[in-house]
Amino acid sequence: MATSVNASSGIFQRCPHLGLQDDRSTLLAYPSTWNYCYRAVPPESVALFHQEAVCLAAAHQQCPVFLRAQKGPLPAELRGQHSAAAPVGGRGGWIVFAILLLVLAAGIFLFFPRPAVPPANPTATVVLLTQTHPSTATNTHGSDPISEIIASFTAEAGTRIANFSPTPLFTGTPPTATRTFTPTRTFTPSRTPTRTLTPTITLSPQPTSTRTLAPPPVDGVFCGYELDAPFGGAKKFLLHRVLPGENLTIYADTYGTTTTAILAVNYRLPLPVWADWVVVIPYQTTDVTSLPLFEPYQAVDARISIEELARQLNANASTLKQYNDFQEPCAIFSGWLLVPRPIP
Repeated sequence: MATSVNASSGIFQRCPHLGLQDDRSTLLAYPSTWNYCYRAVPPESVALFHQEAVCLAAAHQQCPVFLRAQKGPLPAELRGQHSAAAPVGGRGGWIVFAILLLVLAAGIFLFFPRPAVPPANPTATVVLLTQTHPSTATNTHGSDPISEIIASFTAEAGTRIANFSPTPLFTGTPPTATRTFTPTRTFTPSRTPTRTLTPTITLSPQPTSTRTLAPPPVDGVFCGYELDAPFGGAKKFLLHRVLPGENLTIYADTYGTTTTAILAVNYRLPLPVWADWVVVIPYQTTDVTSLPLFEPYQAVDARISIEELARQLNANASTLKQYNDFQEPCAIFSGWLLVPRPIP
């Protein structure tokens, strides 16, 4: 089943960068090798276990590929096994097609009869069968009328053949080719140009009434924080996106904490840390013994209550409000916040 990427109450339930190989605006709602990550360059198929646990769930907000600032190749451990089928055709297909055409042409030439070509100058052949008697022959029984008729006919036919002369079918003077010139009309422009004004009709659009819908009133404040900005109550925290070449020791020295404290408050922190991963850093403190684990989450203009947000994130609403130091009722969640997770 393919579905289009959408948002529910302003929070993406699936990764917006996941789509089909040939249509990035559509994806399969279940793990499949046809789902490609368009956050990666070039787009690649995503491993099925990563799609089920991250891409097709709210946890996609914590995907290292989703969180990094710049696009890049998909990590090898997250790549799927799908490979596009090789296109059929190429030079071999054209050679087979040309051979089939040659065989077809040879078959037509050999098996279909060809019309006989008449000779260029047909001639008529006249066969004259005559029977002649030698002039010295004698008839002992007197004159033979039939022999006399045949002899007379033979003599007359021989005379006609000797005097035959062909008569041409065409008589007259052959035509002589003549060259005929047709006069053309040449336009000579006048020295004084003339300007022709064409009247145009301009239709004025009729005013139409438009109805403007006012946005619903906002009763509360925007809740959420930016990266690298300390926030919180008694215990303060800072969210930082990992840059290439950075490590936990640099963060500990920069923000007044220790690597042990950083590891103690981060939920599912990969080691070594990946570039573009968002890390939770205790700010100016090393005592984190009473704190739960925290998972960074980025909200996108979510107009819901904190109770509904906690339900969608599978978190506790009171601890969510406590550690993010939300003092006023939240009308819109937009930005980064901490999601408390129990210690396993």
